[in-house]
Amino acid sequence: MRGARWYRARVRSTWPALVAVVAVGTVIGVSIGGLPSSRASETIVLPSTTTAVPVTAPIDTTPLRTSTTAVAAPPTTVAPATTVAPATTVAPPTTVPPSTDAPTTTAPALLDRALVRLVIANGDGRFNLVGANVDRLLPLGYVAIDQTDVPESQRVSRTTIHYRDGFEDEARRLADDLLVPTALLEPLGDRTVTADDVNGDLIAVLGPDAVR
Repeated sequence: MRGARWYRARVRSTWPALVAVVAVGTVIGVSIGGLPSSRASETIVLPSTTTAVPVTAPIDTTPLRTSTTAVAAPPTTVAPATTVAPATTVAPPTTVPPSTDAPTTTAPALLDRALVRLVIANGDGRFNLVGANVDRLLPLGYVAIDQTDVPESQRVSRTTIHYRDGFEDEARRLADDLLVPTALLEPLGDRTVTADDVNGDLIAVLGPDAVR
């Protein structure tokens, strides 16, 4: 009995020292070798051979939401307008048929009456025959008018108008102005009709058909 008590007393007296030794050894071991790998504590799980039963997911009957967000359309590139040149139609050459009309003769321009010198002679013998016709001519624009008579031997049967070269058209107009359109028109040439011929481009000798 005394030996057992002694042993337990011995153990109780040495236990703190043992614990201290173990603790110091553990610290030294950790410092040298490090902590044990955590893989040693991992549990290896073997794959299960149980066949999984497929689970049918419930059908979602919620209607799809329509997005109200407008999607911007990509910018449209407008091609530049192409100008098409108008087609040029070449007309066929036009053939103008020859004219069958007589050529048109343009009447020469008449001299103004104020530029035409007149000599009016009485070739019928009636009183104031020349004066009456001069009064008719002046308002028409004539300004240079000489009045004279011809000898009885040179009296005429119809009014005759003698004209210098280039005054034939003016002589025809004078016949109309004297109201004797059928008057006889003759070129003056070298003849002498009255003593005042040098003063006239037209020398009119009034006959029985002259209007007084």
